[in-house]
Amino acid sequence: MYRGPTIWKEEKYPQNSKLIQGWAEYRSALFMSIYYPYIEDLSIPTFFCNDLDDATEREIISRGWESAFVKNDVSSIIEKGQIKSLWPETPFNEMKALFEQLPFTGTFSVRKKIKLKLYEEERYWILNNHPYHYTAIIPPIVYEAIDRLRPINNHYYVIDATPHVIVEVNPGESSDRYIENIPAIFATWFKNEFL
Repeated sequence: MYRGPTIWKEEKYPQNSKLIQGWAEYRSALFMSIYYPYIEDLSIPTFFCNDLDDATEREIISRGWESAFVKNDVSSIIEKGQIKSLWPETPFNEMKALFEQLPFTGTFSVRKKIKLKLYEEERYWILNNHPYHYTAIIPPIVYEAIDRLRPINNHYYVIDATPHVIVEVNPGESSDRYIENIPAIFATWFKNEFL
């Protein structure tokens, strides 16, 4: 499996037939504008736009959102340890200047800011459309998301979710932010699916 920095462009993706996924599969779980339509009603309310301007602000207000979280289809902005992707806390002109410093520019995803209990959010590894988690407890919403995401034809990706909402999808990040997986068990999942 590919493990390394996020890759933004096809020409930078490793050309190795032994990789579990190619560029098409990788990007389908990387770019929110690709995977979100499949799971829209299971996830955080989101809309997409090409610019952050007055029209974006009007759209946020028309939806009745008090605050919004903005990504450039892939990445949010953290500067000097502070999240700069929150509107109206960070004005759009400041956000745009910070996004321009990132190696990727693309469609903006504007998400309703919701209150999530961090301890409720878990990462689930999806291998050949089978979910894995160190507890072996998989909420129904994850199974529903897997079923809907079948068209992206990805053999390896992760879903971050609470029992009630899909937060986001990623292209098979192998890290475990909470260090809960025992390495031998983690390796067994891959062995079961791919060897």
